[in-house]
Amino acid sequence: MTGFRLGMGLLLLGAMARAGAPLPPEEDLRAAIESSPAVQMARAGLGEATATANSLRAGPHEWTLRLEGQDRDVRGDRAYTEWYSGLEHGVRWFGKRSLDEAAARLQGPLAEAQVADLVREQRIALLEAWFDCLAADRRAALATAALAEARALDRIASLRHQHGDASRAEADLAAADLAAAEAEQASASALASGGVEALRLMGLGASCHAMPIDSLPRPSQDGTAPASPAVTVARLKAEESQLAAQRARANQRPDPVVGVRLGSELGGTDRLAMLSVSLPIGGSRRRAETAAAM
Repeated sequence: MTGFRLGMGLLLLGAMARAGAPLPPEEDLRAAIESSPAVQMARAGLGEATATANSLRAGPHEWTLRLEGQDRDVRGDRAYTEWYSGLEHGVRWFGKRSLDEAAARLQGPLAEAQVADLVREQRIALLEAWFDCLAADRRAALATAALAEARALDRIASLRHQHGDASRAEADLAAADLAAAEAEQASASALASGGVEALRLMGLGASCHAMPIDSLPRPSQDGTAPASPAVTVARLKAEESQLAAQRARANQRPDPVVGVRLGSELGGTDRLAMLSVSLPIGGSRRRAETAAAM
């Protein structure tokens, strides 16, 4: 539905431009687009995408510091103070690291495409509101002219009826036409005021009929239209989903945890240096996460 609406909007804009309809100045249109909360939120997402990419490159594992101390009381001997310290860190398998790097590279282009898509949608929405305001303004102008003509015809019909040149039915018909013209003028004026207010709320403060004529962006030299940002967003999201599914499948093989420990026993008589490797055992949770991602 969104793609259909955008396509119809572009057709409408092209038809209005070919017909010579006035368009808002590009600088005013760009300022209204940039002030849109949706566009500002999307631009804030650029920073979020950078942080997400950095997080993916860093990986899910952190360093763990272990400190232990104890007193050993040897029967028939004295008590000894002993201590242990160690560092542990998970190690991603090579395949997982490659998938995380690929997902990180997608974050920036995806966020930029989402901004471009929102800017395009906001531009079309603003121009649709602009043309609605323009149509309402022209309708109000026509209604005002028609009202003036109906008033003139009503006065003429009344004078003719007073002098016996027109029937009562002709005078009543002119009065009915005047009432209809007044109703149309009131409705058209209200619609025009609403159109101006809608533009003001969307960031285009001036009335639609008071702005100079501008032009739509020109097509490329070969006559082809530029690729829609929505297509780019969809393609990148599909790639991101595929990578997420592959990452969930790879996560069924748990990452090992490598640790180094140092210690002292028997009051320093024995000194220890140890290297440890632990491997978590995957279970039903990992299988369920893979199924959800797939």
